[in-house]
Amino acid sequence: MLLGRVLVFAWQQFPLPTQNRLIEKLHTCDFCSGTWIYIILSACFGLSLFEALGFEYVPVVSEIATGVTASFVMWIFVAGWKEKFNILVIE
Repeated sequence: MLLGRVLVFAWQQFPLPTQNRLIEKLHTCDFCSGTWIYIILSACFGLSLFEALGFEYVPVVSEIATGVTASFVMWIFVAGWKEKFNILVIE
């Protein structure tokens, strides 16, 4: 999961080449970017979260479900981390 989060961070550091609204939304949203990155990682490494939990492996659906679940878990973790350790300045 750490590799996926690093890839999301790296993806968001690159400037956008076009002013496409869809790509801009994907670029700025941690959950949206993470979903696609975790789906690709799941397919590349052959990991299936639900297969590990005892469910039957379905080729494309398992990667998508694993990617969405991993992205959501990391999104919640990062949101909690930012909430806990973010510095709030009131002027």
